[in-house]
Amino acid sequence: MSAAIRSAALLSVVLSFVVAGCKKDTEDMSASGSGAKPSYFSEDRQKATATVEAIDQDTREITIKNEEGEVTTLTAGPEVQNFAQIKPGDRIEAEYYESIAINVRDAKNAADISNSVEQAAARTAPLGDKPAGVGARQVTLVANVEKIDAKSQLVTLRGKSGNTRVVKVRDPKNLQNLKVGDQVVATYTEALAVAVKPVK
Repeated sequence: MSAAIRSAALLSVVLSFVVAGCKKDTEDMSASGSGAKPSYFSEDRQKATATVEAIDQDTREITIKNEEGEVTTLTAGPEVQNFAQIKPGDRIEAEYYESIAINVRDAKNAADISNSVEQAAARTAPLGDKPAGVGARQVTLVANVEKIDAKSQLVTLRGKSGNTRVVKVRDPKNLQNLKVGDQVVATYTEALAVAVKPVK
């Protein structure tokens, strides 16, 4: 999938959070009559643990049981370093975080639409340690407001690649201070940390 297609798809997903809502939402509607632009923030954190039930070093298959007692077998790819250090009884701990922040800039403060960018970073445990890794990704997308249909609560946005998307705004108050030429800046952040802890 090309970067342009990924960006367009992600923009659609991110904007859907604005109209559909998400966990731990914060939506600024308090100044809707004073000229302030709408904003939105949502974040979610999840933790999970599992126990290694069995492991096959030859096939790199690992059988794990989660906290609910469900058992599944996975195959670890070559990117999983230190696989030989995993033993039955080890605990796998994972923590996932994601957030979405969306702000609207006034047209006079609009930035270059090409400021859409994706950044990623990852780190793994040193050789010989139990497997562990941390990965993070942040995507910032910028789109200009091309058209507003207040009656139908529809907004047309034009992204970096020139493609347009029409999104339906959930709360009509969000349209009160939105104008053609304004800019929507959406930042999606996700991070995953996984560690294998030895049997105590």
